[in-house]
Amino acid sequence: RKYAKSKKILMLYKLLFISFVLWFGVGVSANTCGTPNVGTVLFTPGKECWSEKEIERLRTRYLFEQLLPTRIPDKPEHLLQYLDLCFDLADELADGEDFEELVTVLSDVFGGFFHGFFLPVLNEAFYEGRVNYETVKQFYIIYDHFIDILNTDGQNWAERRVVQKPI
Repeated sequence: RKYAKSKKILMLYKLLFISFVLWFGVGVSANTCGTPNVGTVLFTPGKECWSEKEIERLRTRYLFEQLLPTRIPDKPEHLLQYLDLCFDLADELADGEDFEELVTVLSDVFGGFFHGFFLPVLNEAFYEGRVNYETVKQFYIIYDHFIDILNTDGQNWAERRVVQKPI
């Protein structure tokens, strides 16, 4: 059972990676950088003793965090499509408690990315007239859904990025 679960997660990782390359390989802004540290609301700092389930959750979370965009996409709609694909694949690969666990981990990873990195840039793009209201609204609905799933205020996610305006 443990092997089957790890195999499913590895398969999901590979499929998501391929999808990531397809969706974000072209048409992104800013320079390439490493995977962003988006923080987590699933784990508390300073914990010394971990259960097997927590260790598996941490491994899964690490894999999913590696799939985050390293640059903000020029077209936010691509991120919506990518996000839908991630959750659809989780639905295809797991059921019951395993599916709920994948949704929890994906929500933490993408929630942290939205909170600290993507939404501040999206807001700026909206006020500059580069993104329409409906697109922004869709992202905030998804973000609120992550917060509801995790029953959090996002306190331990990455601090919101300050968008620098040219002078």
